[in-house]
Amino acid sequence: MPAWGTCLLLCAAASLSGCAQYHDTRSPEAQKAELAAAIQDVVGEYEVVDARNENPQWHTRRVVVSYLAGYKVLQVVMTDPSNGNSRISSTKCTGWHTDKSGGFSAVHCEGQKGIVFFDVSAHEHEQIIKDSRKYHPFEPMVVPAGSSTLDIYYEDAPEIYFALKKKQKM
Repeated sequence: MPAWGTCLLLCAAASLSGCAQYHDTRSPEAQKAELAAAIQDVVGEYEVVDARNENPQWHTRRVVVSYLAGYKVLQVVMTDPSNGNSRISSTKCTGWHTDKSGGFSAVHCEGQKGIVFFDVSAHEHEQIIKDSRKYHPFEPMVVPAGSSTLDIYYEDAPEIYFALKKKQKM
């Protein structure tokens, strides 16, 4: 497994367990630099092209990821014409970034209000997201190369996965 995959798995396990802490072995300078690069890669406007375990509260067709630098807040706004906007944000984020040959940028943020954490990732290579539940698992979701994902992890509910296509800048 690539190093970034190990980092995300360890961070997810630590967040879900609530009692363990993930210790990032990168220097503070490297952590800050990778977070800045990852944020730059994931900020933008997206169209939702596929989703799994969608909660009606988070039903969306459009996602906007922004970074409020003055507040050091990563914000995700999900919009659907039928139910308006839903917003999640965090000031406690960690980022991973590899060059184009590695093809991966991710921002992992602590959640609030029932959300344990959320991840926004940009992938240069195809990804397949599979459900880890034993009963009633969802069909694997194929995220095409060059796409992104938004994953939301709840305290007492299945994770929600969105496959995203970044809209071209005007």
